[in-house]
Amino acid sequence: MSTNQSWGGRFAEGPREAVAAYTDSQIYDRALYAQDIRGSQAHARMLGRQGVITPEEAEQIVNGLDAVKQEIESGAFVWKPALEDVHMNIEARLTEIIGDVGKKLHTGRSRNDQVGLTFRLFVADRLTAWQQRAAHLCATLVSCADGHQDDILPGCT
Repeated sequence: MSTNQSWGGRFAEGPREAVAAYTDSQIYDRALYAQDIRGSQAHARMLGRQGVITPEEAEQIVNGLDAVKQEIESGAFVWKPALEDVHMNIEARLTEIIGDVGKKLHTGRSRNDQVGLTFRLFVADRLTAWQQRAAHLCATLVSCADGHQDDILPGCT
């Protein structure tokens, strides 16, 4: 049985439709696409530097991932629920764009490695954004307070 799903090959048939719908994470984890691509590009560059793949293959993968990212950001990317998650959707599209070289992206890296890195990059990016927003909020509050230094407010103790 040939399939793109991670469980493929171990069972005679796939999960029931209700189970597949319940376990489908790609509709939620699409938010991780930029970090997944960034981590995959770094991984491909490392593979090229270490001689695991050729520098040309590494460049093809990096450029192909740029094309996938552009498709996602333009809204042209077609998400396929059968591919289960953001990682498999991106890798499948990469392979459609650049051919079999795209299959080398997972060399030396497990799915857990990829998911862990993607999630850490996502959290770090969000923390940076929240830090900037908190600093902006504090500056806005200080600016508003500056104009009311002489206002008297009743208080209770």
